[in-house]
Amino acid sequence: MIYLLETELKDTKPLFISLNSIFGVGRYYSLIFCKKLGISKNFKVSALTEKQKLNLTRLIENSNLFINSELKRFLIKKKRFN
Repeated sequence: MIYLLETELKDTKPLFISLNSIFGVGRYYSLIFCKKLGISKNFKVSALTEKQKLNLTRLIENSNLFINSELKRFLIKKKRFN
């Protein structure tokens, strides 16, 4: 198992499926991230190299998506004002 952006990704699952477990990353963005990295969506998480992990982390962080705790804080604030 690897930890990526506060999320545990299971080694046995394809990367496309595992990226969906990151709160805020759905199927659409998961597919886009795989394509931008030139990785097949069926590529196993366990086969990722350190360089690919680093590139994936940078790509997600630079995507301007709210993910994990940042998204949760945003949703809580939004709920308070409605």
